[in-house]
Parts: sequence; structure tokens; C-alpha cells
Amino acid sequence: MPRIAASPLLQACLLGVTQIVGFGSTLYLLTVLAAPIGNAMGWPLAWVSGGMSAGIVTSALVAPHVGRLIAREGGRRVLMTGSLLLAAGLATIGLAWHYAIYLIGWSLVGLGMACSLYDAVFSTLGRAHGHKARHLISTVALWGGFAGTVFWTLSGVLVEAAGWRVTCLVYAAAQIAICLPLFFFAAPAGLAEAAPADPDRKARPHPVARTVHTLEPARTLSAILFIAEVLVASIIAVHLVNLLARMDVGLTAAVALGAFIGPAQVAGRAVEMTLGQRLHPAMTVILAIGAIITGLGLLTIDAPAVRMLAVIVYGAGIGVLSIARGTLPLVLFGPVRQPVVTGQIARPIMLVQAVSPVAGAFAITRLPPEAVLWLLAAIAGVALAAGLLLRRICLAQPDPAALPDSQST
Repeated sequence: MPRIAASPLLQACLLGVTQIVGFGSTLYLLTVLAAPIGNAMGWPLAWVSGGMSAGIVTSALVAPHVGRLIAREGGRRVLMTGSLLLAAGLATIGLAWHYAIYLIGWSLVGLGMACSLYDAVFSTLGRAHGHKARHLISTVALWGGFAGTVFWTLSGVLVEAAGWRVTCLVYAAAQIAICLPLFFFAAPAGLAEAAPADPDRKARPHPVARTVHTLEPARTLSAILFIAEVLVASIIAVHLVNLLARMDVGLTAAVALGAFIGPAQVAGRAVEMTLGQRLHPAMTVILAIGAIITGLGLLTIDAPAVRMLAVIVYGAGIGVLSIARGTLPLVLFGPVRQPVVTGQIARPIMLVQAVSPVAGAFAITRLPPEAVLWLLAAIAGVALAAGLLLRRICLAQPDPAALPDSQST
């Protein structure tokens, strides 16, 4: 087992497995279970979905604290705690006999998500491996891209065979049997760029800080970028089929088009792992947002082949941006600050994620579907503008990965 900890690539692959289980049993849980839960408990669908919103809000509230803890101590214990919290939350949901218990379960899940999903894993890798973590982050995200495909199918089989309660309990057991040991053996425990004893070295700021005199502009732009991206991605994830149906695309065809997004995300991440390593993360972000805007625009064209291309291009862009949530802060702020900044910007991102399905429904019921798509493209344009400004900040200072440790602390 010590060899696992000594192999960064194997670390990333095993942590990727935890993300398949983590995302599949949390954010993708209600894709299949929402209707069975509502039917069995007599709750409206809005109540059932409200549990996930409560979990996301809880995750947003604790995210900055999780980031600071990872920055100070590393992420292994945080990730393991997250796995235990997810197990407790899923078990509580599975055993819930009252809506209040259901909400408590989702609140525990929200705490677990903050401690064990992408942001926490990416920060853990950056804190342990420094600027060499970019490839590892891409590897984790590549594995995580299979979560929807695997767990939508698995959830369907389990619900059909044993019901939604047993499904939740099985997923709780998976956190203990799969994720907890993988976090223990594969999550790195070391800290890159430990605080130096030399006071002169300690006083040297990160190159970005030297250029802009403060980290606030870069942090604010990063938050704007990812908030805009998450708003677009969340609305499309929930309402794409409805949008296509309003453009006279048949239900079967709309579902088939939506199914291309998952494989396109994985393909985009695979390309980023191979070719994207030659580009600065800020440039990768710009290209990814460009793909998202292009895909949204092409969706308005009434041609099946064009719409299929649109979904593929859009999905690839979304897939690459999920990697950028880890790599861009790593390059902008360095391994020591990355977990803190990631936690800080995660709070508004998750709050937007919690309300975006409602906002999307409001827009869809009041605007033509083509107008909604162009509105989303405009929101993505805000993210593009933020990415271009971040690129200027990065060009104004040397790449931290190329600097000696004494300059990048």
C-alpha cells in the first residue's frame, strides 16, 4: 500500500474512482430516484428536489472552511471525513420517514460533498504536488466524467430490483467499502511548498501578487468566470430536453441528443490531458468557453446534424472547464493558496448552482427557447471576458510552474 502513495498517477486514478462513486451517489442521485421517492412518500417533486438544494447550500456554507483546512493540514483526513459524512447522509435519506429527516440527510450529504468531491480532491493534489498536479487533476476529472453513465444505469437497476431506500443504503455502504479506503491509501498526505524557515523567503509574494499588488482581482475574476459557467451548465443539465422539446424536437430525439453530453465531456477531458498540457490553463479556459458559446449558438439552428454537433462541442467545453476549476487556481495562486481560494469561490458557485434550475425554469416559461439559448450564450460571454482578463494577468507574470519554490511560495 505505501507504493500507492508513492505513485502520483495511480493516486489520481484511484481518486478518480472515488469521484465516480461520489458524484454518482450525490448530484446524480435524484436523476433516477426523484420520482420513486416522491411517489412512495407522497411528496411533490419540488420537495424531493429541495433536499438536493439544501445539500448544495450546506456545501456552499462550509466550502471556505474546508479549503483553509486543506491548505493548513493537507487533504487526506478531510477526504476521509467527507466519505463518512456521505455514508451517514445517504443512510439517513434511505431511512427517512419524515421530510425533516430527509432534509437532515441531504445536509449531511452537503457536508460530505464539500469535503470529498472535485474541489477538495483538486486542492489536496495541488497542496501535495504543487504545480506538477495539473496532469493529476486532469486524470481525476477524466475518471469522474463516467459518474453519470455508470450511476444512472446502476440506480435504475437497483431501484427496479430493490427500491429507492435500498439503493441509498447500498450507496452509503459504497462510501465505506470503496471511497473511504481509497482516500486512506491513495490521497496524498504531504504538503508542497511548506512554510520556509527563512523569513526573507517567506515574505516573497506569489508572482501574481507582485503584478496586481493584490490577489483580489484574480480571485474576483475567477469567481465570475466559474459562477457564469455553472449557471449555464446547471440550467442546460436540467432543462435541455425541455428546451429542445419547445423547439419541436421530439422527446426521443431530445433525450438522445442530451445523452451525447456525457461522452463529449469525457472526450474533452481526454484531449485536455494530452494536448492541453501544452497550453496555459487560462488559454484552455478561453477555448473551452468558446466551445460552450459555439455549442449554444448552434443549438438554435433547426438541423439534426448541426444540433448533434452543437451538443458535442458544448459538452467538450463543459468537460474541460471542470478541470480548470482545479488547474487555473493552482497556477494563479500557487499550491499553498489554491485550497483557500478554491474554497472561497466555491461558496457563491454552489449557491448559484442551487438556484439555477429555478431560474432556468422561470426563463423557459417566459422566453422563446432560442432566446433562452442566446441568453445563456451571453452569460457564457461574461465568463469569456473574465477568462481573457485572467489571461492578461497571467501574461504579466512568469509561469509559477517554471519558478523555483522560493519564488512561488
